[in-house]
Amino acid sequence: MVEYIKITSERLKVLLADKQTIPQIENATHTKIEIDRKTEQIEIYEKKDTPDPLGTWRARDVIKAIGRGFVKETAFRLLDEEAVLIIIDLNEYAHKKKNALERIKGRIIGTEGKSKQRIAEITDTDIVVYGKTVSIIGKLENAELAARAITMLCEGAMHNTVFRMLGREAGAL
Repeated sequence: MVEYIKITSERLKVLLADKQTIPQIENATHTKIEIDRKTEQIEIYEKKDTPDPLGTWRARDVIKAIGRGFVKETAFRLLDEEAVLIIIDLNEYAHKKKNALERIKGRIIGTEGKSKQRIAEITDTDIVVYGKTVSIIGKLENAELAARAITMLCEGAMHNTVFRMLGREAGAL
């Protein structure tokens, strides 16, 4: 099995800054990773006789997470089989309106980052707003709850409404 992904040159530099990152991903996922710096294309190959048939997907998700703005340590949480990466494309909510993307990002982040931080704390997830996306790492149920909260904010729900919903739902996790 082979996976192909691309990340921006800015985030590729972050991925390659620590010379141990790629070997650590390869060892943890039983994969071989090749990077073409010119095209920013990353190829992930499954090693023969691998004990983990999902290794290429795990490696892909770790690299994607770094590409979406997570630090290495947080991205490595995806090596745990219970952790997932959810990426929300904010273009779906901006509808090409002037300044809509910035307004939506501002609603998610909140004053001094408090909204994003509160969602992350309540759902026990890590959240990054980067470019035109919001990315979430956490256990499946928690990440889906955080995604629901972020989607509600993108659709214009009041912060109070979102945090009340999180309070109700987080108790069920």
